Amino acid sequence: MPKTKPFLRLSASSNLRNTRLDLPQPFAKTALSPRKASVELDFFQEQVWFSAGLGSDIRGRGQLVPDAERNFELNLLDIAFASKLKPKPRQGLHLYGSIDEVSVDDWIRFIKGSEGANSALLQSVDLSFDRALLFQRELTNVSIDLAQGEQSFVGSIDSSIVSGRFAAPWKPSPANPLIVDLDYLLIEKVDDETEEADLVPADLVDFRLDSKALVFHDMLFSKLHVDGRPVGDKLYIDNLGLQKDDLVLEGKGQWDYDAVSRSHLSSIAMTVRGENLGQALAGMGFGDSMRGGRLDFSGGFTWPDRIVAFDVDNLVGDARFRVDDGVLNNVDPGGGRFVGLFSLAALPRRLSLDFSDVFIEGMEFDEIYGTYRIEKGILTTDDSRMKGPAAEIKIYGDTDIAKRSYDQTIEITPKIRQTLPVIGAVAAGSTVGWGLLLLQSLFKKSIDEAVEVEYRVTGSWDDPKIELVKAVDENQRELPKIDK
Repeated sequence: MPKTKPFLRLSASSNLRNTRLDLPQPFAKTALSPRKASVELDFFQEQVWFSAGLGSDIRGRGQLVPDAERNFELNLLDIAFASKLKPKPRQGLHLYGSIDEVSVDDWIRFIKGSEGANSALLQSVDLSFDRALLFQRELTNVSIDLAQGEQSFVGSIDSSIVSGRFAAPWKPSPANPLIVDLDYLLIEKVDDETEEADLVPADLVDFRLDSKALVFHDMLFSKLHVDGRPVGDKLYIDNLGLQKDDLVLEGKGQWDYDAVSRSHLSSIAMTVRGENLGQALAGMGFGDSMRGGRLDFSGGFTWPDRIVAFDVDNLVGDARFRVDDGVLNNVDPGGGRFVGLFSLAALPRRLSLDFSDVFIEGMEFDEIYGTYRIEKGILTTDDSRMKGPAAEIKIYGDTDIAKRSYDQTIEITPKIRQTLPVIGAVAAGSTVGWGLLLLQSLFKKSIDEAVEVEYRVTGSWDDPKIELVKAVDENQRELPKIDK
């Protein structure tokens, strides 16, 4: 401030009763609620200094200077929240201190709707929040630092769901996008009651997002990369990359918004390839159902919601799936490994990629493949196959993901000759010929001929009902009944 005394000083205070402040929090106030406000203005020859207070926790200090047309404009402004004003004022707008709660979404809408907003005025932000809302997601224990750079803002954010750095140009474009480089990003499922269609593609800017870790609906991924560009009421995802252990996802997407009907439609086309599918499935919460496995997956899906709001209940699409060289875990102990192929007593009880309930525990496979369609939460296949040294399995039917239930037909063709040494090895140590005698009692035909058995699987994932339908071998009068 000038060392000379002002030629005029004005002071005023009010409880703002019957005055409404149409600003986002923490400045918002209804007309009926009182809130103390004070202001003091010092007039000098070529400048005006002012200090102000709102409530007990917001303090401000600023300077107005005349422009070329002798109109006064804001030159500097410090706003301190629950903190003392810094002793030395600086040019531009500076925000610092701590705030209990704030909606970043509200402030984005307010700034976009404000005429003549000058982004160049903002110089620094050093704020902490107990709670903040960003894109309708709740962040807690938030701290944000931001500083004005050359034609951009450079800053960092740390919170319960996102942490990292960013560089935000004043005028983002495909050639000069918002750059976000995160250490982690957590995206949780939002309840339907709070999921309102407020965020639209036009609210976004061209961006490039990278994150070392992503937690999406409780599943941990790494190396997220997204390139996005809004064009009118559309958002194009030109490049999507994601990694889970040795699996790599690549794809492209699009988000359309219809302003008239206020409806959304999103789509994605993607591939997933890599080794050690079993390890990745276990890490995503699908159980320790597989070891190894080389995955080759491709698919295209749409859903009537925003790009980040997809769910199995609203997905529609088709996919092709293939896994080579793996082992299905959770082996049933004892000599029932091979016989369990017929009794299904030893089959896993947990869904894993639609058809784990038809796999023999501990069974090696050469390939698993098929095509699938998902619609209204129901996953359908009519050509799923598993081929391995011990058997070939075919699966037809539906899995209701929403109701967590099956409606499937399973055909199992054991490869007797290839499996015989395994049974002999299991029987060794007691009666070496146990396996041979057991097989002779089960089958009337030659042991070298495969017997195809058909099952019907219905009911819940946790307790499926497995019904033996028929055996293709007409000479087999009775199908084996083997205790679990």
